[in-house]
This record gives sequence, structure tokens and C-alpha cells, in this order.
Amino acid sequence: MKESVLLLSGIFGGIIVELFGGWNSGLTTLLIFIGVDYLSGMVAALCGKSAKSADGKLISDAGYKGILKKGAMMLVVIVAYRLDLIIKSGYLLDAVVVALIVNETISILENLGAIGVPIPAIIKRVLSALNDKVGEKVSDKIADKITREDDGDGGGKP
Repeated sequence: MKESVLLLSGIFGGIIVELFGGWNSGLTTLLIFIGVDYLSGMVAALCGKSAKSADGKLISDAGYKGILKKGAMMLVVIVAYRLDLIIKSGYLLDAVVVALIVNETISILENLGAIGVPIPAIIKRVLSALNDKVGEKVSDKIADKITREDDGDGGGKP
């Protein structure tokens, strides 16, 4: 039995790693933040402070939608990795992961703020700067890649 569980875990882990193009600290951070966001949302709802319901209370539908949204976010990461392979940018996946981490962080801070946890101003400034920087770099890298291909140097084409 133990061997079967280990075999299935190894196969499942291998498939996941292949889908995401390997595993790195960005993906680990994203998964941790997804879990923290979900839990902080539950805490806010249990405290009657959720923005997901009219009375701020816990509703199972909001929880299910949250889980589906988190799963869809991971699909976006898979799509970004596959697009990265096609355009050979080596950057798109990381940019998407960082953008999703920023998004999750904002949601975590909103949940914590709703229950009265003070949020240091420096965190808000860093998030804003990081969000701006990621958007700029993605646009620049993709534009640069397209420009190289248009110049006829074969950039990224098989």
C-alpha cells in the first residue's frame, strides 16, 4: 500500500511540475499566499466582516467560488508557461506569478484590514511599486520579442 501511495504521489507530482515548467520559490509563494488568502477570508467571514456577503457572514457559495477562482488562477499560470515556451521569452511565467502574488497579497491585506489588523504603509507602497514594475517589464519584454521577430532575425521562431 505504501509503495502505491508513493508511486501515485510521484506521478502526480511529476505531472504538476511538468505543467508548470518546473517548481520554484515563486510558485511556492503563490500557493502559500493562495492558502493564506482563503484562510484570511474565512476568518473575516467568521468575524462577520466579509465583503463577499451582504451581512458579512460566512456563506458556503462564496467559499466554493473562492476555491474555483484559485484553481482558475493556477490555470492562468499553466497558460503563461505554455505561452512562454512558444514566444521563448523566459519571462512571462515569472511575471504572471508575481502579478498573482501581488493580487493575493492585496486580498489578504483587505481581509486582515476588515477585521482590524493594522497594515503598515510600507507594505502598501511596496505592493503598488511591484505591481507597476511587473506590468512595465512584461510589456517591454513582449514588445522587444515581437520587434526582434519583425526585424527578421528569427527571434524565437523554431
